[in-house]
Amino acid sequence: MGACVLALYRSAVSELLAPWRSAVPPAARRPGLAVHSTADPYQGEARLTVETATALGAEVTTVEGLGHWWMLQDPCLAARMLTDWFARRED
Repeated sequence: MGACVLALYRSAVSELLAPWRSAVPPAARRPGLAVHSTADPYQGEARLTVETATALGAEVTTVEGLGHWWMLQDPCLAARMLTDWFARRED
């Protein structure tokens, strides 16, 4: 099952997702935080994270050297990052 899901995720072509991103109405966009972990073998290119976050009105942060489970690999960093993000929110 895991191999099937990963194959499906990896089969998505970035250019085919563009209409979906632009179809998100402005009212549906909320403050968000997208985390790009540089050692995540499943995440793909940072460019895709940035493009998607921008389309949804989210901020992007990068965690260097952490993988898919970054929040478990460095829980102190995760807590600090999330606490800082919430502290900057005005809404």
